[in-house]
Amino acid sequence: MNSGGVIIRFSRKCLEVKALDEQDCIRSDMAVCAFISSLLRCGPLPLEQDQDALLALTEDAIQQGTAGLRPELLKLYTKAWGHATAEERLYLPFVKERIEHGSLAELVRERYEREGEIVPILTDLATALKMNIPYRME
Repeated sequence: MNSGGVIIRFSRKCLEVKALDEQDCIRSDMAVCAFISSLLRCGPLPLEQDQDALLALTEDAIQQGTAGLRPELLKLYTKAWGHATAEERLYLPFVKERIEHGSLAELVRERYEREGEIVPILTDLATALKMNIPYRME
């Protein structure tokens, strides 16, 4: 396993998985948790192990965002859905929406490039947090 993404906590008999925090609402964070939890029940997944290849994938993600990894992410989503509990399936569609339409950062950047103003975007982000609904492009 890539120790940059998983830390073994022997003192607590657990694995600590590093995951991003979307910051737009708790529901989005729960969706990421549901996605990871479901994937952990899948058994062995075809994961890249070569450090240079992992660095290249990371660079692709930085440069292209979600779009650059969409096919791989959709395959993982399908596996996660197949191993999800009923409760996790309530959250997983938010993950699929992010895979298909872009991450929160991509959505904010795209809207800013289109409108050129940050205050309306920040207002909508604050509303998403207050209402506990994922931010979506208008």
